[in-house]
Amino acid sequence: MRLLNLKNISLSIILIIFTVLLFKYLLPAANGTTETEQPSITANEDMALVKPEADSPPLLNNLYLPKPETFKPYPERKLLKGKYLQAVGGFTIPRIKIGKTYHRSIQLDFLPGSNKWVTGHSAGYVIELIEPEQIGIGAPETWPTLKVARKQPALQDIRKITASGVLWLNEDEVLTSGRKSYRSGFEPKWLAKVNLATGTEIQYTITSESNTKNDNFHMLQALGGGFMRLTDKEWSKKYLNGIGFLLGKGGYDVLGSPLGPALGYWEMDNKPPRILLDYPHNKQPATRDPYYFYPEKDPNTSHLAHIPMWKHPQGDTGYWQAGSVGGLTFINHPEVKGVLATHNFGRGLHDYRAQGDLGSIRYFLVQRPEIFYTERGLGRRNDRGNHSKEIANSIYPEGILAHAGRVFDPDALVEVYNNKKKPWETQLSQFEWPDSGLKWDVSSKNPTVVGSVTWDNQRQLLWAAIGDRKQAKLVAYKIIVDDDRPNIPMNLPDQWLEYHNERNAQNLK
Repeated sequence: MRLLNLKNISLSIILIIFTVLLFKYLLPAANGTTETEQPSITANEDMALVKPEADSPPLLNNLYLPKPETFKPYPERKLLKGKYLQAVGGFTIPRIKIGKTYHRSIQLDFLPGSNKWVTGHSAGYVIELIEPEQIGIGAPETWPTLKVARKQPALQDIRKITASGVLWLNEDEVLTSGRKSYRSGFEPKWLAKVNLATGTEIQYTITSESNTKNDNFHMLQALGGGFMRLTDKEWSKKYLNGIGFLLGKGGYDVLGSPLGPALGYWEMDNKPPRILLDYPHNKQPATRDPYYFYPEKDPNTSHLAHIPMWKHPQGDTGYWQAGSVGGLTFINHPEVKGVLATHNFGRGLHDYRAQGDLGSIRYFLVQRPEIFYTERGLGRRNDRGNHSKEIANSIYPEGILAHAGRVFDPDALVEVYNNKKKPWETQLSQFEWPDSGLKWDVSSKNPTVVGSVTWDNQRQLLWAAIGDRKQAKLVAYKIIVDDDRPNIPMNLPDQWLEYHNERNAQNLK
C-alpha cells in the first residue's frame, strides 16, 4: 500500500511539472507566439529608476508630466546631446511567430497616453503590443517582455512591400509603410491604414510631384518604412499647419536611396508628399565624422572599390557613405529640443565590393582586411573585382560598426516648409549613441543596431529599440540637462585616428 501511495504521489508531481511546462513553453499566445529570449546584452546595476508621482495611473508607471509653464521657449532650449541621455530601464521586444514566419522588429511606435505599442511583421501584419505593469530595471535579461495583443494583415497583396514603419493614429487605427529593393522597381501603394478592431485596410497611392521613374523610387526610399510623430501639437499648429506626423526615415538602403535621414509632409490623401528633409546622392550627402577611408595601398586596387557618389572627407568633415537610419523622433522636453535620427554606420575602410564576401560587414565596411584582401576571403563567396588579389590592402586596421544620434533644430523643417532653404541644406550634429552598460554584438552575421526612437510626452522618456537577430530591447532614457556630464567617448581605434591625422597633414601641403 505504501509503495502504491508513493507511485501515486510521484505521478502527481510529474503531472504538475508537465502542466507548468506546457503553459510556459508550448501553448501559443493569443494572435501569435513568442519564442524564449536568449539575451546577449547586460546592463549596469546602478541604473537609476524614474520615480513615479504619487497619483500616477497604473498604466503610466514612472510618470513625469511637466507643467506647461515649465517649458522654455524653443530659442532658449538646448539642442539634445548624447551626454544628456541616461538609461533607466526598458522592456524586451518579443520574437513573434505568425504561420511559419518568426520575426522581431525594431520598428515600433507608442500610442500616447497609453500602455500600447505597435510593430510590423514580415509575414504582412501589424501587431499591437502591451506593456507589462512595470518597466524593467537592472540587467536587460530580467526586463519583462511586451505582450502580444491584436494583429491584422497589412500590405499583403503588394509585391515586395512589407509592413515595416508603423504609427498609431488612434487606439484602433495604425499607419504602416515599407520600401523596396532597387531590383524590383517603384510601387505606388507603399502605405496603408489598418484598423486593428475591424480589419479594414485602406491603401494609398502615393507618387512624387514629378511622377518620374527616378523621383518616384527616391521618394519611396526616403519616406517609406518610417514615420515621425510631432509630439508638440502647439508647435505644429504654429509652424506646420497642425499636421500630426511626418513621413520618413531615409538612410542608404540601395542605389537611389538618400545619403542621410529624410522627412516629408503628407496630409493623408493621394497627393504627393512635400519633402522637408532629404539628401539625394546627386545633390548633397549628409555630413558625418571623417573616419572612413578607401583602399589605396595596393597599386592594383580596382576602381570598383570607390563609387562616384562617395565623397572624400574635407578636413574634419565627412559625408554619409552607406549608413542606415533606424528612425526619427521629435523631442519635446522643457529644456531640450531637437529632431533626432539614429544612425548605424562604419568607421574604417569602405569598399563597394564589400557586400557579403568574407571579411566584410554591413554598410560596405571591410571589417577584416587581412581576410578580405587575401585568398582567405574567397570561401564560398564571390570575389568581386578580385579583391582577394590586392594583398597590400590587407595591412589596414579592422573596421568597426558605429552608432550615433544625428540631431538638428526643428526650425530647419520650418525654413524648408516656408521655402527659405533646400531639404539637403539642414546641418546635422552628431553624438555617439550611449551604450549605458549594454553589450553590443559586433559579429558580421548578427550586428546590433539602433532602430526606431520614440519620444514619450507623458513619461518624458526617449525610447530606443536596440537589437539584432538574437535579441532586442526597448530601452528607456531620461534626459538630464547637465553640461558637466562627460561626453560619450567615440568608438574609434587609435590607428584610424592616426591615419586621419596623416591624411589631413598631407592635404595641407
